[in-house]
Amino acid sequence: MNQNQVQTHVGPYVFSLFFILNTRTVYRTLSRNLQVFFGGEACLLILLGILIKNQGSIGWFAFVLFLGGFFFVLLILFIPKAVKSVSQRTLNEEIDGNLRLKAGYTLTFSFSEDEFEVSAENSWERLKYAECYGYLEDPEFLFIQPQKNYGYPLEKKNCDPDQLQFLKQKLVNRIR
Repeated sequence: MNQNQVQTHVGPYVFSLFFILNTRTVYRTLSRNLQVFFGGEACLLILLGILIKNQGSIGWFAFVLFLGGFFFVLLILFIPKAVKSVSQRTLNEEIDGNLRLKAGYTLTFSFSEDEFEVSAENSWERLKYAECYGYLEDPEFLFIQPQKNYGYPLEKKNCDPDQLQFLKQKLVNRIR
């Protein structure tokens, strides 16, 4: 692919959109990890309760272990809703903060075979595709992530489909 340039206007909507996409992946992972952890605790407590009950001794202790295990089962059921509530509150605060930003700026991307350059009015950066964290996308934007919580927005309407496909192949996604 020969070196070519693409310009993207960055404004408050784009900042909010990146935060939404990035936060969804982080909270989905958090929710899954908490469910696995509490699932293990639930299984452990229930199995200990069964073992103690089968030994025929300390019936009340087995009952307490059963209750603890079922408490963790209930916790597993409510974790996705709780995580979604916390993430939505955080997203709303971030979006409100970004909407107060009235100014925007223009990014210019230059793509070559092994690396790309991003320039704005006061900054310039050259990055290798292999060193990038990955990408996030929605119907309007492709966010190139040089780091986990940072992304350069690229408007899809300014790129041809071959160029987008090239970028997706070069930017190996380490998110999942």
